[in-house]
Amino acid sequence: MQLSLPELSYTRQSLTAFEPPIRNDGRSIDQLRALSGQVNILPGAHGSARVKWGSTIEVLVGIKAEVGDATIHGGTFQASVEVSPAVTIQNRETDILPSSLTSSLQDVLDTLPVDYLKFTPSRAWVIHVDAIVLLCAVPNENIISALSLATSLALQTTRIPKISTPNVTEMVLGSSKFEPSEEYDVDSEWDSALPLQGLENLSVIITASSIDHVLVIDPTVDEANVAQATYAVGVLPDGTISYTRTISMGGGYASTGRAITGERYISLVKAASVAGTKLLEASKSLLTFEGSGFFDILP
Repeated sequence: MQLSLPELSYTRQSLTAFEPPIRNDGRSIDQLRALSGQVNILPGAHGSARVKWGSTIEVLVGIKAEVGDATIHGGTFQASVEVSPAVTIQNRETDILPSSLTSSLQDVLDTLPVDYLKFTPSRAWVIHVDAIVLLCAVPNENIISALSLATSLALQTTRIPKISTPNVTEMVLGSSKFEPSEEYDVDSEWDSALPLQGLENLSVIITASSIDHVLVIDPTVDEANVAQATYAVGVLPDGTISYTRTISMGGGYASTGRAITGERYISLVKAASVAGTKLLEASKSLLTFEGSGFFDILP
């Protein structure tokens, strides 16, 4: 729902006129929403994770590996995001949300190495990353952060069957050239399955807004509506920034006419990096959680 100008003004004043700033949900300006999750919840999937981001967003990610055509780079990661009818009921045929989220998630996956997924000259693993948005209670809410975390957790739980290839070559008739064999065997034993590689290159997406002199991590839609700029920041496990992108989560009411400065931008990115590394570190506990139900990643 679009807020009125007085409501937007109240949101801005709460953040900029007080020390410390006052957020409508009670969080500090550098605090992410409460997060919880589950892993290994989809039978038959090679990996899976479910994440609740605050009280307004819930996503589910499943990983499925299949043998497909190799590319010049090796195997592939393929993203697909669907949105539950409970999220968008009308005009689903023309709704751009699934395609937009799919594109954003694919950008995250494209940073992963794929050369090791190739096991014959023409065959390789194709890793399908299929996600569904189960809940988005507020229109234009920040879904990509939840998707990136759920994808990271699902890929860390993923195991792919071990492939064996015969140590032979085939002679090409009429020449002395030898080529690798296209033969391979798939080991169906789960105990022999192998984890994915290069996940240290996978980002979690943290959003951050600049509202006058205040930097806000994981802004709500109302907060993003009064910001000069809101960015999606990709954060690697070591705190390195993989990318930043300007995003729009609201109606465009700016708190002032001033543009964000370079110094301000650097401060915003650093704040997102700190939040991202804390989140990734906290999420490791979920991977070893042996109980049932949701695990509180960030209470």
